[in-house]
Order: sequence, then C-alpha cells, then structure tokens
Amino acid sequence: MLPIKGADKADKAGNDKTVEDVTGFFNQTQIHQTQQGSQIPKLDDWIELVMGNRIVISGVISNHSGDVDGQRILICSIRGLKKHTDGSIYAFTRHSRFKLGQRLGQC
Repeated sequence: MLPIKGADKADKAGNDKTVEDVTGFFNQTQIHQTQQGSQIPKLDDWIELVMGNRIVISGVISNHSGDVDGQRILICSIRGLKKHTDGSIYAFTRHSRFKLGQRLGQC
C-alpha cells in the first residue's frame, strides 16, 4: 500500500485512517500494483462520509460473496487506499479490499 501522508507508527500498527490521512492520499504519486484475483468487490455510486474523526465509504456493491449485488453498504474502518497505475482506487479494511468505481454524482 502507498504510505498515507501523516501516517505514523500507530498507523502501521493497524489503526484506522482519519479524514486528514485520506485527504493527503490523492496528491501522491501512483505506483504499479499487480492485481490478485479478478473478483475484487466493487463499489459504485460511492461517497465518503465523515463520522467523528474517521472516514467511511457508502456505495452500491457488486462481486462480493457476502452481499447481494446492487445493495448499498457502508464500509467502516478504512485502513488504507491504493491507487493503481490505471487510475483505479482501492479501499482497504482489516480483512477486505474494494475497488472504488463511479463516484456518486459523476456522469
């Protein structure tokens, strides 16, 4: 994963990312990342929400074994983000990763 601006030793221990951490991510350089597997769950019509000092993402899921395609879900405890060289963005939780597709309101 890309290091997130402002990350410290506590973050490396697995603590959730804050709004400030996520904000700094989008100005960083892209890296090439080999994708593992073809069934990465995808969130479309997603939006980030601030809950206290944490960021969560709500979106419409597809390709997830535990949720019905087309169902809106809430992803809490974002641990990191990764930007692929093709511009795709992935959000990571402790046990899952999600590809962020079309953002809510984008045409």
